[in-house]
Amino acid sequence: MRTLVLFFRAGVLLFALFAGCADVAGAAGPGAAAIPPGHGFAPPPPDDCSGGILYANHNGNFESAYAWTWYHDPYVNAFGESYDLGMGQISCGAFWLTTIGEVPPAPTEVYVWDGNDPPGAVLAMVQGVQFQNLPVWPEFGVNLVPISLEVTRPFTIGYWSGFDGEPVWYIGADLDGFGGTPWTYAICGDYPDWCRVDYIWGPTQSIGIGVYFHSGPTPVEASSWGRIKSLY
Repeated sequence: MRTLVLFFRAGVLLFALFAGCADVAGAAGPGAAAIPPGHGFAPPPPDDCSGGILYANHNGNFESAYAWTWYHDPYVNAFGESYDLGMGQISCGAFWLTTIGEVPPAPTEVYVWDGNDPPGAVLAMVQGVQFQNLPVWPEFGVNLVPISLEVTRPFTIGYWSGFDGEPVWYIGADLDGFGGTPWTYAICGDYPDWCRVDYIWGPTQSIGIGVYFHSGPTPVEASSWGRIKSLY
């Protein structure tokens, strides 16, 4: 097994509430929260998710962090990040999270959805997840969630948390990296649908959701930032 790790630069950040979902870039509605641009810091992820390489679409820096202040079943206001890694097996999801204060429990589910443009049917779900590594901004903690699933095509991995009021935690947002495909499932127009994160919070290259992935009988060798979007 080969594990890829990353580091983050420290910085200063404040808290602010912005607006929510809309179907034009940068438009706003109630419910979306963000930490204004700055620089977050996180230690390397723990090496305790067996099988595969850790892939992530961010560049190792989070300049902001996003959350929703309300939720609805099924997985309305979920976040997801898409990957196209070919045939192989997912062994864990990785989630870079931060908070701004006390962390009361919140119901959380981790999902893998089929496809990436946009995400489609649910392929796998883990219920009863409790994120434990939740440092206060500007630090980020990496939370690993085992989820075993074989895939043969693009997929999206993400989570839904049942906040009711002020967010408990925020997902890291990379504003200037090499790019990925960040999604949120929200009220886009008159009904829930998948929206690119850019439509709600403005230009965002990727969010802090990665995946441990094993391709074939041996792990894929990471050779290019742009081609396989993996960390080093």
